[in-house]
Amino acid sequence: LIATPIARRVSTVMPYGTVGMMPKSSKTANGSVSSLLHRFSSPMNVLLLAVFLDYLGVALVVPNLIFRFTELGGTPESYGLLSSAYAASQLIGGVAIGFLADGRLGRKRALQLSFLGAGVSYLVVGLSDTIFLLVVSRVVVGLTKQTMTCSTAMVTLLSDEASRTQALGRLSSMMTFAFIVGQSAGGMLSQRYGRRAPCFVASGLFGMNLCLVEVVLPATHLPAQPRLERPHNGTTFATLRASLLRSREALRGAGGRMLLLRLFYGLLMRSSYSMHSLYESREWAVSPAVSGTLASYNQLLGLAIDWMVVGKLVSRVPESQLLCICLLLSSLNSGLEHQHRQFYVYAGVHLPVSAVLGRIIRTCIASVFSKAVPAEDIGVVLSVLDVCSSAINVVAPLYGGLIIGRLGVAAQPLVASAHYLLLLPPTWVAVRAVVPPAPADRLSKKKAA
Repeated sequence: LIATPIARRVSTVMPYGTVGMMPKSSKTANGSVSSLLHRFSSPMNVLLLAVFLDYLGVALVVPNLIFRFTELGGTPESYGLLSSAYAASQLIGGVAIGFLADGRLGRKRALQLSFLGAGVSYLVVGLSDTIFLLVVSRVVVGLTKQTMTCSTAMVTLLSDEASRTQALGRLSSMMTFAFIVGQSAGGMLSQRYGRRAPCFVASGLFGMNLCLVEVVLPATHLPAQPRLERPHNGTTFATLRASLLRSREALRGAGGRMLLLRLFYGLLMRSSYSMHSLYESREWAVSPAVSGTLASYNQLLGLAIDWMVVGKLVSRVPESQLLCICLLLSSLNSGLEHQHRQFYVYAGVHLPVSAVLGRIIRTCIASVFSKAVPAEDIGVVLSVLDVCSSAINVVAPLYGGLIIGRLGVAAQPLVASAHYLLLLPPTWVAVRAVVPPAPADRLSKKKAA
């Protein structure tokens, strides 16, 4: 990637006619190498590589974070406070970085600020010997690391309308692949070199990202951002009032019930599984390498379910029934997991069943939610959902830390089982209001197509 500008400068220094005296096979080889380098040094590919390295660093550290916390004497309750502090700082940082990225700082510098903040924060995680420094590191990374916001904005600038969906799909795939690789690699690094090692490697990756974006992705590659005139105060308030009215109208009835269901589901699931890695380590005595492999296996299985299973199930079973069945099976699965201490049963039965059912539940809830909201108001409603989800991310770790701290880490499957049962009644009430297409309608649509 870095060799491409050098090759261009060298080609301008060579005397005219030198290339013509080279053998034909050499010219062909040089041309293919040059085109390959040019392709991989395109702004879009460099951005995808930067996002991959970013989430690879995150996957190295985040699953390992709770173990660093317990090494320093932390409790489940205090870990809930740590997670809530990170979520609150991320909520504030998202607004601030978004404002700066659209203003004087620019999207490239905002992306580099995210890399710099994450690199410093993860270095502090590796070096810290007190819980206070660990909390400070999480607040710093929450305030500065807004990679997804910046990279999505840059993808929007670097792609046209025809290729934007494909570009955003590649961005999401890079994130998933980075987590699959990073969790396994982080587990092996922790087992061989200790819990601090993944933090140092992740900090180095963010340093590489900072240099990569600076050298290979100059600001001149980005399309010029048009300057928009700032509207008058009256226009601003009128626009804000209109948006609030639209969101209120869109969330009346079925849309509002589905929004509450999504938030309730996020609260219960995040509080249930916020300390799942610690549960695996204490109950099954698994090594860091095995824990990372299980997490990567979970990600791969979920990806396969999204691509190959969910669509076929929804075409045969109504989403309302499918959701309730999966919630009931998830509660039964978690309850049975609490009744034994056999690791191979957990890894071979409970973990994959939980991954499959969880993916189906999340996908179906998102699908029903999109059907319950008018298509012309989906953007406003998703903004409301994003803000409310950020608030849930602050509250859920506090609630989860309190419950797990009182009942003990071993009770985590029992808490999850109770939460799944608690979700059944509101799910049935909310989803029934969104009427899915009848089987006859689906058949007629297929024939017409």
